[in-house]
Amino acid sequence: MTDDVPILPLFMHEEAGPRFRIGDLARELERTGLPSSVARTRVVGYAQQQLIHVRVRGGRATQANEFAIVDVAAAKLLSNFQDCGIADREILRRISLNIYSAYNADQAEYFKGKGAPINAALAGTFRGEPWAFQVDFFRNTQTEERAYNTAFYNMDAGPVWSHPELLSDSNFIPVATLMTAASLHFLPLMRLVSSNT
Repeated sequence: MTDDVPILPLFMHEEAGPRFRIGDLARELERTGLPSSVARTRVVGYAQQQLIHVRVRGGRATQANEFAIVDVAAAKLLSNFQDCGIADREILRRISLNIYSAYNADQAEYFKGKGAPINAALAGTFRGEPWAFQVDFFRNTQTEERAYNTAFYNMDAGPVWSHPELLSDSNFIPVATLMTAASLHFLPLMRLVSSNT
């Protein structure tokens, strides 16, 4: 049930608004209680592993990479999942893909007209909507193969899963759930948007 997740260019469109550098993203992670060295290492790793989108690549030692506000939000979400114990790169990649893009037709319909999931969640949070990101872990009862379901959703509307078939497949049983209240991580970002407009 775990399919190979290729490294793809993340949701590619011109993102309006201010630009941020690695140091800005690291400072946002530091606000959550991370030591500065850990925060910087995480942000650099997310960018190198293409877990967050680099809007403008630096290229030279004097020119820094630049990120949009949605990438700051994505870094905060990924860091929160790492704080909860997720260190597996495959799972972090799956989370990243569902942060930036709809995984299937049902999710595409859910986000239709709202942009990428991260755009919808950030805009919704700024309007006062409660957003969450959830990862459900499953094991195959026969082979012990692992599988997981992800959903990035408005908590008032409920989740639309990346792999809804897992919910009815009797060969797979749920073994764990991690859910983060994304809005709690995103609300502080309003200060970045308002201070840069």
